[in-house]
Amino acid sequence: MKKSIALVVLVMMIFVMAGCSSDSNLYRQKPDEGATVYTLEGTLTAEAAGEKLNVSFESNLMAGTAVLVSVESISGEQLASEKVSIEEGKPLTVSFDIDDTLKGKKVYVSVSASPSSGKQPSEVREAYGKWFQNIDGKNIIWDKTENVFLVLSDKIEL
Repeated sequence: MKKSIALVVLVMMIFVMAGCSSDSNLYRQKPDEGATVYTLEGTLTAEAAGEKLNVSFESNLMAGTAVLVSVESISGEQLASEKVSIEEGKPLTVSFDIDDTLKGKKVYVSVSASPSSGKQPSEVREAYGKWFQNIDGKNIIWDKTENVFLVLSDKIEL
């Protein structure tokens, strides 16, 4: 009986160790060979004014880039969001109603651009790459599938 239990434990340990040894590390998508690498920058301000949370975002993102503007609680729960596109030469402005979902909360606002932020126009995909591998800058984060340009506001009490 002890030998059977030891064998089961050994087999289970092998499966666990095999699962742990997989390539689960995060890595940044590398730029295409010979591609132009775009250094992205942006500034974000968000402030409560009456019953509105007003967001203003300026960046050097290519016109037409789809972005996600998101309001998130301190714990990371998404409370409100809107997908919009960057317009040439115009700062992005979005307003959210401060309703019962937001009222009295401490929140952050973020603007992100990535392949998963929305359907990206062909010009954007060609320039930034299928996984946004041709972008760089201090506001770039990444996972196994894509690079993300992310700008975050200061904490706001609503």
